[in-house]
Amino acid sequence: MEHTDRDGAPFRKETQVDTGWRAREQGADPPVRQATQMDTGWRAAAGAPPDPGAESGPIANAYARIEDFQEAVGRLPQLTASSGAVYLVKGTLSQAGGESAVLLCTAPDGRDVAAKVYYEPVSDLLSAIAARKEVLQYMGTEDGQKYTLAVSELGLVALRGSQYYFEIMPYCPEGDLTQYRVPSFPDMVRLVYYLNEALHSMHRAHILHRDIKPANLYRLDGRIVIGDFGVAKLAKAGATRHTAGTDCYRAPESVLAVTSGDAAFFFDEKVDYYSLGVTLGCLYEGHFVYEKMDPAMITAAVRQSRLPLTRVEPWREQLENLLNGLCRFDSTHRFGYEDVRRWVVDRNYTGGIAEDGWPKAFRMLNEEYRDEKSLFEGITRDAAHWNEGRDLLYSKYFENFFISFRTDLARAAQLADEHWRTRDRDKGLSVFLKSLFAPGPIVWRGYTFHSLQALGDKMVSTRTPAAYGELLQKQCVSHWLSNTEGIQVNETTVDVVDAIEKASLKEPELACHWFGNSFAQHRELQICGRTVTTLGELLGTLFQTPRNFFQEEVYHKLMDRTDGAALYGFLYSFGGQEIIEAGLAKAASCDEFGKMCVLFGVLDTIAVKAGEDPQPLRRFFVQYGPVGIAAYTKRLIERTDSPVYRGLNPDGKRLLAQIAGFRPAPAETVDELLGAYAPLLDLIKQLQIDLIDNPYCVSTGLYENKGVLCTNLAGCFAFQIFGCSAPLGFHGWIESAAGGVAP
Repeated sequence: MEHTDRDGAPFRKETQVDTGWRAREQGADPPVRQATQMDTGWRAAAGAPPDPGAESGPIANAYARIEDFQEAVGRLPQLTASSGAVYLVKGTLSQAGGESAVLLCTAPDGRDVAAKVYYEPVSDLLSAIAARKEVLQYMGTEDGQKYTLAVSELGLVALRGSQYYFEIMPYCPEGDLTQYRVPSFPDMVRLVYYLNEALHSMHRAHILHRDIKPANLYRLDGRIVIGDFGVAKLAKAGATRHTAGTDCYRAPESVLAVTSGDAAFFFDEKVDYYSLGVTLGCLYEGHFVYEKMDPAMITAAVRQSRLPLTRVEPWREQLENLLNGLCRFDSTHRFGYEDVRRWVVDRNYTGGIAEDGWPKAFRMLNEEYRDEKSLFEGITRDAAHWNEGRDLLYSKYFENFFISFRTDLARAAQLADEHWRTRDRDKGLSVFLKSLFAPGPIVWRGYTFHSLQALGDKMVSTRTPAAYGELLQKQCVSHWLSNTEGIQVNETTVDVVDAIEKASLKEPELACHWFGNSFAQHRELQICGRTVTTLGELLGTLFQTPRNFFQEEVYHKLMDRTDGAALYGFLYSFGGQEIIEAGLAKAASCDEFGKMCVLFGVLDTIAVKAGEDPQPLRRFFVQYGPVGIAAYTKRLIERTDSPVYRGLNPDGKRLLAQIAGFRPAPAETVDELLGAYAPLLDLIKQLQIDLIDNPYCVSTGLYENKGVLCTNLAGCFAFQIFGCSAPLGFHGWIESAAGGVAP
């Protein structure tokens, strides 16, 4: 629902709460989040003595439904506090929950504040304050100002002849922690310490909050404060008979009291610590920890004293020591203030209660497994075990096996089934396996690799690296990195893996060569009959002689990334991806000649970036590469004995003189060399237009006496290379192992 002011303009989004939270008791699907349940005995529990200062009897409510009340509150123009201060209503912040409506108001000094108007009518301000006296007194203390969203003013507002109590408190523009995910372990430890001290401070004031959850934790001026004390209760002698709170956050003993109707249950500060445990689990996951779980699974998880966590971090096990202690079903063994303090100091602290192992063995292919590691290794042993494990996952065998004693694993199996059944069953099994045994290696359909290097070594050494392309296409490696405990990799490694996996979707073989040469112990590329391991060795091999470049198919491998997958994968492993991709994008609109010029420029840039000597490449570009056609033709024109070309008229003689006299401007890089030789390339194009090189015409004299005459077949432009014509002599020039000599 979008928050609006009285004119309907949006200004802030409220916390979304499922108002049908009660439906779960009738067997309906559970909600993602549940609304706060108001204690119907807020004033006096059935059969229990009334609280001090409570009203003598109920007061008729002008609104039969809270929705009608909230709508009426939202139309209020202003609220006048008991001090006489007037707060102008700007709009509705929240109509969620079953106890109040929250408004955004402007204080007399111009600040934004929040006003909470309670649904229950009161006789006068004193009776309203009496019910909350201890809470308000606590909020006025130094600790109250530090730990709570403290009330600054209060008052009554009349609606339909009934009076309703309201409180003014700070407005928190950053909102609550409903969708917050604690990013790191140090952040979690600091939050645990702070909330533990906050609860301890309240409990020393004999106040039970009874509704601790992310939606009641607010960001205010760079700190976290606890708000929404609407169901808070004074605990005489550290305990109270009254229960309230939010479904799934409430302690088991609170739920039992409600379902049994027994008003004799007493509740102490342990109910807040149970709620704290569920809250911390939600903040670890980044969402409601029981999200999409059915009632049976939630009940099993509660009875097992174990939250169904799915996020995997190296620090998860230490956090579970705390959460399992806070969420113990038996409140006598549940963590309290001192236990949490001990955990903050020693994250291995468990309260002295040992966790039970598997109560029964898992059977698969006539074998038994009694812990997570052995089952993981059994499923990943070979293709047969993998296929069996996949069938068991989607027949819900794993889910049903773990439901009675490991709801976290039962839920992991459930989620894998839901998300991957129709999309990719093998990927679903690999995801479940990481939940089963987080420290496990990279696995896929019977293959197992214990590190990036192990997988890289295999891709480099095999003749068919594309056989492992599926590992990359299914993003198994990145999933392993992000879900394996104890893996320490930097952001660069993660980025490289992500880029390789993305490339594998279109070019799996190139991606495998890229991955292998990025993570193998030693890079390796077979090319031109040699094994090269460095970029310098590659450049030296490619451009040592024209024979290597042209006869060993290097030319075609550069022009076609499919044929050149191994070459490009090798280049990518040196960080050349962005350079190559930018070059190929530029070359997309070029002819073959232009594309080869771009590729030479790309190799030159990569060499410079890697600190390798680019001179062999640059010399080759001018002598035998695209510029080599023009350079070779110039050599033919410069010959004084047996001239290859003869000008027939002044224009022809002038053109030959221009070519012979051409001197390139100083240049270093391939791009600069191409620019320096551009005038010569244009002159050679003009020569081709003016040239008479038909042997029959030359021998018979059937030509006009103008232009340029070719007197030697070596100068005839009949050799096709780089997508254009070159003198026939250029073929012999590039075929010579020594580089060739001009005829």
